[in-house]
Amino acid sequence: MNLTPTQKKWLAWIIVALVILSVNTYLGVSYPTPDPPDEPVELGTTHFTNLSAEDLTATDDLVVADDATISGDLSVIGAIAAGGTNTLDLVILEHTALTVTTTTITPTHSFYSLDSTGAATITLAASGTEGQLLILINDDANAVVIADTNLISADGSAITLTNADDMVVLIYQDDKWHEIASPDGS
Repeated sequence: MNLTPTQKKWLAWIIVALVILSVNTYLGVSYPTPDPPDEPVELGTTHFTNLSAEDLTATDDLVVADDATISGDLSVIGAIAAGGTNTLDLVILEHTALTVTTTTITPTHSFYSLDSTGAATITLAASGTEGQLLILINDDANAVVIADTNLISADGSAITLTNADDMVVLIYQDDKWHEIASPDGS
């Protein structure tokens, strides 16, 4: 199946979401949805009908009983609970561009776009956190080979990101990076 670069990126995101949902389901993770208080409002609490704020920081629970619109960035530490029995974990992968040569890299982010001035071979260090996701995208037309050291690929060999926008999705377990989704060119 030939996929466009955009289709590859969407497929990778879908796979990442499914892995996260599967892991949470397997681990029995759920997040309770807070109910609005039934008690009278405590002294010092202020209610607003319409509130507009340039910067808003909540140092404890924030409950929104109706629609919320955010026109800028949203940063969340912890989990976001959806209404009812559904739960939603918001995952924003930390991204960085990495200029690669033939070297070993220790992934400290979850998402790398790989730049190179020519063909390069990288080795992933046997260093990560169990369950850590790693997405590598070739950012230009030079081939980037991910050596089979510390790597478990679908065919047991190195993975090659041949073309611009080729991508691979890996997960870390037992001192190895395991391939979840591979590029067309490998």
